[in-house]
Amino acid sequence: MTIKNPLVSVCIPVYNHRKFLVQSIESVISQSYKNIEIVISDDHSTDGSQEIIKHYIKKYPKLFKKARLGNTNLGVKKHLPLIKSFCSGKYVCVFSGDDLMFPNKIQTQVEWLESNDKNIFHAHYVDYINSEGDFICQDKNISSTGKGNLRFIRSGIPAAACSFMYINNDLNFSRLMVYTQDFDLAIRVIGKSGNYKISKKILGSYRVHNESLSSDVNIRILLIDYLLLSYNFLRKIELISFINLIYLAITKFFSNKKPCYFLHRR
Repeated sequence: MTIKNPLVSVCIPVYNHRKFLVQSIESVISQSYKNIEIVISDDHSTDGSQEIIKHYIKKYPKLFKKARLGNTNLGVKKHLPLIKSFCSGKYVCVFSGDDLMFPNKIQTQVEWLESNDKNIFHAHYVDYINSEGDFICQDKNISSTGKGNLRFIRSGIPAAACSFMYINNDLNFSRLMVYTQDFDLAIRVIGKSGNYKISKKILGSYRVHNESLSSDVNIRILLIDYLLLSYNFLRKIELISFINLIYLAITKFFSNKKPCYFLHRR
């Protein structure tokens, strides 16, 4: 039996995450799966985050394959596409500098992705935590295994993008969006025929705090994002995609199917 041990790129975009950064990086270093590269990029933090990154680069030079310490702030629209372009692994997961991985996260995801050549996207449940690490809630209404992005949309895209792992290809994050870059890329990566899985296993924590994007969603920008997402998808696929994406926007952010952290924000 051939042992599959593909390289996984863990992208860590950082912006003023000093309070959480050590814990987040340590959760990646402590993974049971060891064939990883950490691709970290700081977007001109002003809170001392860069000093922490420098410490880890010096301590683990072979692990931190690519690092950027920005002297200008790019903003999330440009930052994510840049950091994704640095990845050389077979699989990619984007993991913010304030979130946490549980020890078997990468191992679990790689095992499923490697079990079938058509498996190209895996996500999982997370615990939502606050700035102090206290438990807020869990999302338990999204779990499915399927084929193709239409079914993926209908099943309900997971709210926590830090749970995503997908095959690395030429696709990259859109520079047009703020909140839905991850969702847009997931939809395009899966395509019409790729296999995906949203697992019920809790393999990480998603942190919601005053500085996070999720803490204060601007509905106007969110709607623009979803219209762009729908339009991009509509051009390449079919009319039903547009309807499904609008449905997703409504159910995710304007009904009782909101991600649980929207219902428990402090």
